[in-house]
Amino acid sequence: MQNPIRLAFDAANQSILELNERRQFRERLNYLDYDLYGTVGAAACVIDNRLYYGHVGDCGLLLIGSDGRVKLRKVDDLSDVRAYVQTKKEKGDFSSVSEERVFVRKMLRNNPSFSEHPWENVTYGAFTGESTVQYYYRLGDIEIQHGDTLLLYTDGIEPFLAVAEFLGHLHNKVHLNKSERLEILLKCWASNDPEQFGDDRGLILVNW
Repeated sequence: MQNPIRLAFDAANQSILELNERRQFRERLNYLDYDLYGTVGAAACVIDNRLYYGHVGDCGLLLIGSDGRVKLRKVDDLSDVRAYVQTKKEKGDFSSVSEERVFVRKMLRNNPSFSEHPWENVTYGAFTGESTVQYYYRLGDIEIQHGDTLLLYTDGIEPFLAVAEFLGHLHNKVHLNKSERLEILLKCWASNDPEQFGDDRGLILVNW
């Protein structure tokens, strides 16, 4: 069976392509003031007790069993991208933040053919309507069982996944108001340490 998430991703990318064409961004594209509309994404669906999942970019997903064990976690495939850009910044390759942004969007986004010795795999995917985003689809499937907890999240949630209290709360079935409690925890940690926990925070939590 073909992963249905692939079909969903293709449809999403096509919709964004049509949006960018209506906006006629390609005629004035400069990757700064006029850039393609785009987004990253994570999605999942369950068919016959099997979880089909996928993600593109720096969002992710996490599946925790009823015993608290992590059954599935998205691999951070943008770590080399960040390291590569940071190295170029330290070398003084960018004269401004704007120049850095243009380079990242123009050269690294949806451009699997790019490489700069000795760096490899320093590009990333985003839904912009460009067909090359398919190279960055990360798809898979796994059996899902009663009591499992699925979390789909934006990149701002990533630091929280290193906090035992946060992970423990995800599979704690005692709290009926789990979503409200999570919201309080996220806001509390973000207020106390905005540099570490203050990035955009969006999540979907599903108890199976």
